[in-house]
Amino acid sequence: MEAEFAIQEKNINFTDWRVDYYKTESFKKIFQLKIIKSITEIVSFGFGKNGDLEDVKNHIFESDNIGLIYVDDKMVGFATTRNYFDIDLCYLHGIVVSTTHKGLGTFLLKKMFLNSEMSLCGFTTQNPAMYLTAKKCTSSLFPDPNFETSEDYVLLGKKLTVDRPGVYQKNMSIKNLYPDCLYEKIPKSNDLNIWSWWNNLVEIDNYGESKDGIVFIGKINY
Repeated sequence: MEAEFAIQEKNINFTDWRVDYYKTESFKKIFQLKIIKSITEIVSFGFGKNGDLEDVKNHIFESDNIGLIYVDDKMVGFATTRNYFDIDLCYLHGIVVSTTHKGLGTFLLKKMFLNSEMSLCGFTTQNPAMYLTAKKCTSSLFPDPNFETSEDYVLLGKKLTVDRPGVYQKNMSIKNLYPDCLYEKIPKSNDLNIWSWWNNLVEIDNYGESKDGIVFIGKINY
């Protein structure tokens, strides 16, 4: 499972919610198959494709940190991150939130970034909703449709994705980053300016699919 973001927002009433945050090494000690099964179901719902149990397990165990978010004791999402101490960056390995109150995905993402105690964050995505959510957790985030990206960020984005497939572009998009589109269709943004900018970065075919992605880097807002 690639590092990616999927969220299906639905307004619901809830009385109790929490985030359980673990270092992955600690999580392995309390590992339960039913937790992985619950996460796999959330992944399947979020991306509109059947998630693979073993892929989800490997994805989690390859991370450094995991956050599980619950509403009324029912898991509704998870996130994983990796630590890049040499560049003081928290890399979002993956996040999926399903059937949740609007804004809960933002809280989970912010929790993961703040707990890292890093200065910078980074991630790759095909989804404009991920960009808009991450903007709420950062003081700056590039690329940005309204500002030029500094050469430092362009080079850092290349460094972060040097071992990933595809061809890195100076606008921080990556051609053919994914073997297949992660979604049935690339989620469309209701913000027409963002959607127009997104289409300039990611080549979307007539079926609404793409193999391209974008790497984002930002300063965490403490």
